[in-house]
Parts: sequence; structure tokens; C-alpha cells
Amino acid sequence: MAGSTLARRWRIGVLALVLGASVSACDTARPIRPTNHPPVGVTLSVFPEIIAPGDSAIVICAGADPDGDPLMYFWFSDCRLVKKGASSFDYYHTPQGRLVVYPGSCIDAPIDTGWVSCEVSDGHFDGWVYPAPVRVIIRQ
Repeated sequence: MAGSTLARRWRIGVLALVLGASVSACDTARPIRPTNHPPVGVTLSVFPEIIAPGDSAIVICAGADPDGDPLMYFWFSDCRLVKKGASSFDYYHTPQGRLVVYPGSCIDAPIDTGWVSCEVSDGHFDGWVYPAPVRVIIRQ
């Protein structure tokens, strides 16, 4: 009987040791969060690079997200390039990386230069990318 008691105590001790080790390995104060990666390969291009009144240019912002998150595009410019029907450029958000722009109302010279920039986000706090703006020459 002394042998079975010793064996039972030994099993209980081993079980307590295993449970204690597994509980101490869990850190509930700092749970593991999945790592987010910002969008990659983001480029901004425009075609054509020279437009006149009545013409338009297509601005394309292209990239990919390594985590497979959908991308959102935020567009900025000044009044030299505008969306159709707008008198000045406002902040625009599009679900696709394409924006058509037209000559705006504040062109100062026979030849002026407008710019468009695009910020790309994957919807996470640390998932923003800012490619360099593109320029469009506007001839009157």
C-alpha cells in the first residue's frame, strides 16, 4: 500500500508540475497579435502627362497587400486638376486605384503644372504608403 501511495503522489506531483508550467507559459496580459504588413510595390503614374482644356488624364495608383487586405485609395491635389464636374480638387476616396482628372479653374499661365498624390491604406493603423506625387502639364 505504501508503494501505491507513493506512485499516486508522484503522478499528482508530475501533473501539478505540467499544469503549472503550461499556465505560466500563457501570458494573458500580452496576447499575441497577428503582424500586419503595409502595402508593397505601390506606384503612381499618369497618362497622358500633358493635357489641354477639355482633355483628361488617368492617374493610376497600383500596389498589393502581402496580407491580402483590400486596399483603399485617398487622392489629393489642388485646383489645377479636378474630378469631372468639380470646380476645385477636394479630398477623394476610391475603392480602386484609378482616378480621372481634368484641367481645373486656377491655371495661372499658358502652361502650368498640376499634381496629384495618392495615399494607399490596407485599413490598419500601420498600413499606409505614400508614393511620390505625379505631375501633369496643362496647356491653355
